[in-house]
Amino acid sequence: MNLLHKAWWVLRGALVLINNLYCIPTYVVWMAVLQPLQFFSPKLFWAVEGIFFHWLLTMVAFWSHSAQYRIVETGDCVEDLVGTETLVMVNHQSTSDVPLLMAAFAARPSLLPRLNWIMDAVFKYTNFGVVSAIHGDFFINAGRNRREASISELVTYLKRSWVPKRRKWLVLFPEGGFLRKRKETSNRYSRKMGLPELDHVTLPRMGALQAIIDTIGPRVSKRATEPVTSVNRLSMYGPETFLRPRITYGSRPSELKWIVDMTIAYPNGEPLDLVAIVTGCAPPCQIHFHYKLYPIQQVPVDKRELQEWLYTRYMEKEGMLGKFYRSGQWEAGIDEDGSGTRLVEQDVLRILILHVFFILSTLTHIILLCKLLSLF
Repeated sequence: MNLLHKAWWVLRGALVLINNLYCIPTYVVWMAVLQPLQFFSPKLFWAVEGIFFHWLLTMVAFWSHSAQYRIVETGDCVEDLVGTETLVMVNHQSTSDVPLLMAAFAARPSLLPRLNWIMDAVFKYTNFGVVSAIHGDFFINAGRNRREASISELVTYLKRSWVPKRRKWLVLFPEGGFLRKRKETSNRYSRKMGLPELDHVTLPRMGALQAIIDTIGPRVSKRATEPVTSVNRLSMYGPETFLRPRITYGSRPSELKWIVDMTIAYPNGEPLDLVAIVTGCAPPCQIHFHYKLYPIQQVPVDKRELQEWLYTRYMEKEGMLGKFYRSGQWEAGIDEDGSGTRLVEQDVLRILILHVFFILSTLTHIILLCKLLSLF
C-alpha cells in the first residue's frame, strides 16, 4: 500500500459522493414535479418512477463495476422470472450485499422498476433512504420489542402498496442482520434447540417470510412433490384449486409464483463492505451469486413446516458455502475454472449517458431554482 493508492481511494470516494449529490436530489426533484400525475394516472406515474429508480440504481452498479468487483452467477437461470411474482431470499453478510445486488439487478432490463426491498429501518436514514421511501420499499424494525408490530405493518404494506403497484420481485434477508453480528446469538440459539452450529450463515428468522406466505402466497389443495430446479419447467404446473380466495385489487390476482433462494459467496469467505465499494480499496475480485428456484406450490404454509423448510435451505447454504470456500466449487459442473458460470455485464456506454442526464438535470434544476429565488 503506497501513498498513490491511498490518494486514489480518497479521490474515488469523493467522486462517489459527488455522484450521490447530482443523482439523488435530481431523482427527488423529478418525483416532486411528476407528483400531480399520480392523481390522474397512478399507473403511469409508477411506471415513470420505476424508470428513474432503475437509472439511479445503475449509478450504484457502476461503483462496484468500476472497482473491478465482478459478479459471477451460477445455478438456475432467473431471466424468465423478471415479470413473475417472486420472493428473493438472500443470505446477509455485510454492507456490500445491497449495492452488489443492485448491480446484478440493474443489468436486467425492466426488473428494478418492479422490485421492492425489505430492509432494516436504519436504512431509511441513509443517503439512499429517501429514494427507497419514494419507491415504496419496506423498512422493518428488527428489535424484539417492535417485531410483532413490524410484521403487522408488513402485511398492510403488501396489501396496500406492493400489490396495487403491481410489483413483481420482493427481496428479503431472512437472517435479519449481518453474519458477523448475528453469528454468536444464532449459534447460542442453535445449541439450545439442538441444531448444528453454523459458520457461514445464521439461522433465519421466520416472521417476515410467514407474513409474506400468509398474505400473498397461495394455499393450494394439492402440492407438487416432484423437485423443480429450472424455470424452464414452469409449464408443468397447471391451474390449482385454492383453499382461500385470491387477494385481488381490481381484476388482478396477486400471488407469489416462485421463491428464489440466493446465496452470496465472497472470495475466501471475506465479505467486502460499503467502504470497499465506494473507495475500491479492496483488490479486484469475483463475487459469486448462486440461484436455486422453488415454485411456490412446493413451499409449506403451516408455520412449523415452513420453519423446517427454511432451516433446511439455510443448512444447505452452510454446506454449499463451506464446500465453495474449500474447493472453489458449488456443486458438480460448477468449477473454479469458470465452467457453468455467467458473468454479469454492465453497459458502460449506457452508464455514461445516464451520468450526463443526471448532471444536466441537476444543472437545470439549480438554474431554475436560482431564477425562482431571484423573483423574491
